[in-house]
Amino acid sequence: MARCADAGDRRRNVVELTADGRTALVRAVRASDEAERQLLTELDDAESAQLRTLLTRLPARTPRAAFRDWLDLRARRRV
Repeated sequence: MARCADAGDRRRNVVELTADGRTALVRAVRASDEAERQLLTELDDAESAQLRTLLTRLPARTPRAAFRDWLDLRARRRV
């Protein structure tokens, strides 16, 4: 990552991906694709599609939000 001043607004910074960052991103995507392929190797095409559909229905939760929800649940159980 590289940071430089925004030409249109000197109060802001622009963050850009460097050549090394792009290379790392390509490696990470390839590794992710391979891990997914290995994970789904026992499923046929229809089952893989169904799993992907089901996973998209799960709410996207940040770890912090999930932890906060867990703490709230624990607190309610104590009452």
